[in-house]
Amino acid sequence: MKLKKTSHLNNKVNNMAHVNYLTYQDGLFKFRKDRGLENELGDVVTNILEEIVEVRKEHRVHNTIKLIGELTDICVYCENALAALNEPVDALDFIIDNITVDRVLIDITMDIARYDRDQSPHIFRHIHRKIKLLIESIGFDFNKCMMETVKKINSRKGVINNKTGKWEKSKTQDPYELYSPKYSICTIIK
Repeated sequence: MKLKKTSHLNNKVNNMAHVNYLTYQDGLFKFRKDRGLENELGDVVTNILEEIVEVRKEHRVHNTIKLIGELTDICVYCENALAALNEPVDALDFIIDNITVDRVLIDITMDIARYDRDQSPHIFRHIHRKIKLLIESIGFDFNKCMMETVKKINSRKGVINNKTGKWEKSKTQDPYELYSPKYSICTIIK
């Protein structure tokens, strides 16, 4: 697994650019509040499907670090959807034998099809739990990975697009203001 090195300038800005939250959930709450997304469900299904394409791409090229980033992005969509629906995140506890990226992607796609039919928020819990199990099976600490993702999304600037209802990243933001997640420090030491 190859890791991309960042410049010393980028590291300096990254260290100054983020706020330490007690939990990643605190950071997600701040993200929703700052962007006016507390009660906004948006097109979460489309967002998750777009991320599935990215997960598959990173899995095919064996880029574990980017794969983790894409998986945690899906969890952000799930947690934001559950928050908008006033539903708890961690109400499910199940295991998956012989968990693989491909199996989870197939399961998530089937969950999305069920959501389109049933509109049940439980689907977002299922997706969240499956991704958490997958990240842990790959050898990463889920909570630490989510914290890195939260730092990344909270460093972004942007606006709500009134036509799509989607929060869009600023195309003019200085890249040195963006936090680069350090998923490589989130591995589970056994």
